[in-house]
Amino acid sequence: MGIEMKYYKAVAGNDCLKCGFCKYFVQCPMEKEKNCIGCGTCLKGCPAGDRSLKHNLETRTLYGIVVDGNQYFVPARISVRDALELVGKRSSHMHHCNSGGCFTCEVMVNGNLMRSCLTPVNENMVIFTNQETLQKQPPLRLVSFFPNYFHASLSVFTHGCNFSCGFCHNWNITFSSSGRSVTSIEAVQMARHILASKTDPRVGISGGEPTLNRRWLIDFIRELRKLYSNIRIQLDTNASLLTNDYIDELYDAGLTDISPDLKGDDLSTFMKLTGIKEKNLANRYLETAWEGVKYLVNNYHDRINLAVAIPYHPSFISRQEIERMGKRLANMDNKIDVNLIIYQPVFRMRSVSEVSDTDIDEALELLKDAGLQKVWCQEGDDIPRGVSPEDLLLLEDGS
Repeated sequence: MGIEMKYYKAVAGNDCLKCGFCKYFVQCPMEKEKNCIGCGTCLKGCPAGDRSLKHNLETRTLYGIVVDGNQYFVPARISVRDALELVGKRSSHMHHCNSGGCFTCEVMVNGNLMRSCLTPVNENMVIFTNQETLQKQPPLRLVSFFPNYFHASLSVFTHGCNFSCGFCHNWNITFSSSGRSVTSIEAVQMARHILASKTDPRVGISGGEPTLNRRWLIDFIRELRKLYSNIRIQLDTNASLLTNDYIDELYDAGLTDISPDLKGDDLSTFMKLTGIKEKNLANRYLETAWEGVKYLVNNYHDRINLAVAIPYHPSFISRQEIERMGKRLANMDNKIDVNLIIYQPVFRMRSVSEVSDTDIDEALELLKDAGLQKVWCQEGDDIPRGVSPEDLLLLEDGS
């Protein structure tokens, strides 16, 4: 028994850099299946932006699967996520990374917690999607640990992001789906080993977007706080999911510091920087970020250390917009810490120029003239350089 349908397959174009990212950093299901299942998890991390999903009509075998106790028949060589879509079991979580790192799309498959986005459907699979079943399992996520990195005793980088920023500084981690996933408890145990010698421990949680997979993040922060009563825990976030109740839960779990990104004031700028193509979703993310900052200022000014980040490159954000952003923040509280983060020529924006000292000085003056009293800049040696795709070429020749 088979069915003819439109199916998708990931293909590389003529601009492929052969950097090895999709081969070594992506947990590709086709390694086992020998045929692409069209999950698309290899697309977001391509530094050339050269991979795409092409479709064609095919006749495929039908597999019998059981979803939440009911039997369905779905085509072979598709992801569990696509199979669930076909049978009307759309995920209750609309915010995913679509690159396989965040586990927000998790479902129970044959008794194991799995990422539906890159798990191939198989004959006689038993799948559970209901939250009551999933909540019984400890949450999973892909994370990377960097001791004494940048601004903390330990930086924990979460894989997966709901944005597709062309300037992504941590793209090789953000869009990577390979490696062993860990529970929040396992992550805390790993952190404990690294922090054992620290008298003044500080953990920075960055990524990727840490606020994806809310259960994992809250559990991780809460368990860290149980171990270290004096620990400082900082969260770097694009703030797109930073709702009031989420902020409350983060504080109750033990968060002490937060640095939300504000990627623009205009929707068009925001969409251009983040790669979000759906206008309504982009508008929702942008509004949530600004409202989140406002809520932090109004309700947590004496409980959570707040430093607002404004990523900047004159090619993408105008002087007028920087000025508007400064005034908008100053109206909330003119003593907010504001960090102007300078975009590097990295990932898919490698051809842009470095931001000049003149442009940086002008942007800082605009923010100060808007009424902000605590403005500083993060640039150059203050930020570790992003990984170049050429650096990954070593993997291809075995060096």
